[in-house]
Amino acid sequence: MNYNEFEIIKKYFTKPSSDKNILQGIGDDAAIINSNESIVITTDTLIEGVHFPKDTPAEIVGSRSLAINLSDIASMGAIPKWCTMSISFAEANEQWISNFSKGFFKLADQYKVSLIGGDTNKGDMSISINLIGQIDRKPLLRSGGNIGDDLYITGSIGDASAGLDIITKQASLDNEAYNFLVNRFYYPSPRIMECNEISLFANSAIDISDGLVSDLSHLCNASNCGAEINIDLLPLSEALSISYPSKDAIDYALNGGDDYEICFSAPKSNRKILDKLSKRLKTPFTRIGKLKKGDQVKILYKNKPYIYSGNGYKHF
Repeated sequence: MNYNEFEIIKKYFTKPSSDKNILQGIGDDAAIINSNESIVITTDTLIEGVHFPKDTPAEIVGSRSLAINLSDIASMGAIPKWCTMSISFAEANEQWISNFSKGFFKLADQYKVSLIGGDTNKGDMSISINLIGQIDRKPLLRSGGNIGDDLYITGSIGDASAGLDIITKQASLDNEAYNFLVNRFYYPSPRIMECNEISLFANSAIDISDGLVSDLSHLCNASNCGAEINIDLLPLSEALSISYPSKDAIDYALNGGDDYEICFSAPKSNRKILDKLSKRLKTPFTRIGKLKKGDQVKILYKNKPYIYSGNGYKHF
């Protein structure tokens, strides 16, 4: 393909928006937006061979690169609105770029996110997205947890990490459970609406990107407390439970990353309302433990200490 940078941007990444708060979008040195609400900003970078396997279909890379940023916005209780993207690739392959664009904009349209700027470069495959959201209420922070709070998890955990192992080991996908786990890695489900409503009843939250224990430790450090979780209460999917021995499934749930579910804490007095909210949104909120005095995350199995190895994903 002989397109230059500006032709690539115009053909594959420029899309009209009806958002009147975009005063200047793609086509100038910078974008200009108008907001009467508090702004929430996040950034994530995906590198081929580190955050997704080489030869991952471009449509999946496009969708997943936005999804993980959406999860950060979700964990704050905010609503995503606008984003910029910087993308590098060794060769400007038209079919790859077209498929990437389709995957990206399919998810962007679903969550009403407008791409308002960015950059393209020649180099090793990487995608960096800056996502901007708005919030009209008290944000959910890692530092808001209180001793005695219940701990919850949305959805199920451990699936994505197991799915990544299936992909990298090139296991057979003629198995419905395996397909489910692989798709949980490829297509995370950002909990935007769930967290926007949870924020009215919760004290703190964090998205599970590096593993439950690792990310819960970050929440505890920020909230100056410890935590106690019961692994017999962990929300494991049927696909994970039937595909792996119990110990392996538990390890994926505790230590595996890439779930992009939300771990949040809330007062005991909000149990009933959170149960009703979970049913209305048709998203499970599973109570797995509580915040306690101390500075460690303690893991119990049937109320007895459980010894496990692993500390979650490490970036360096």
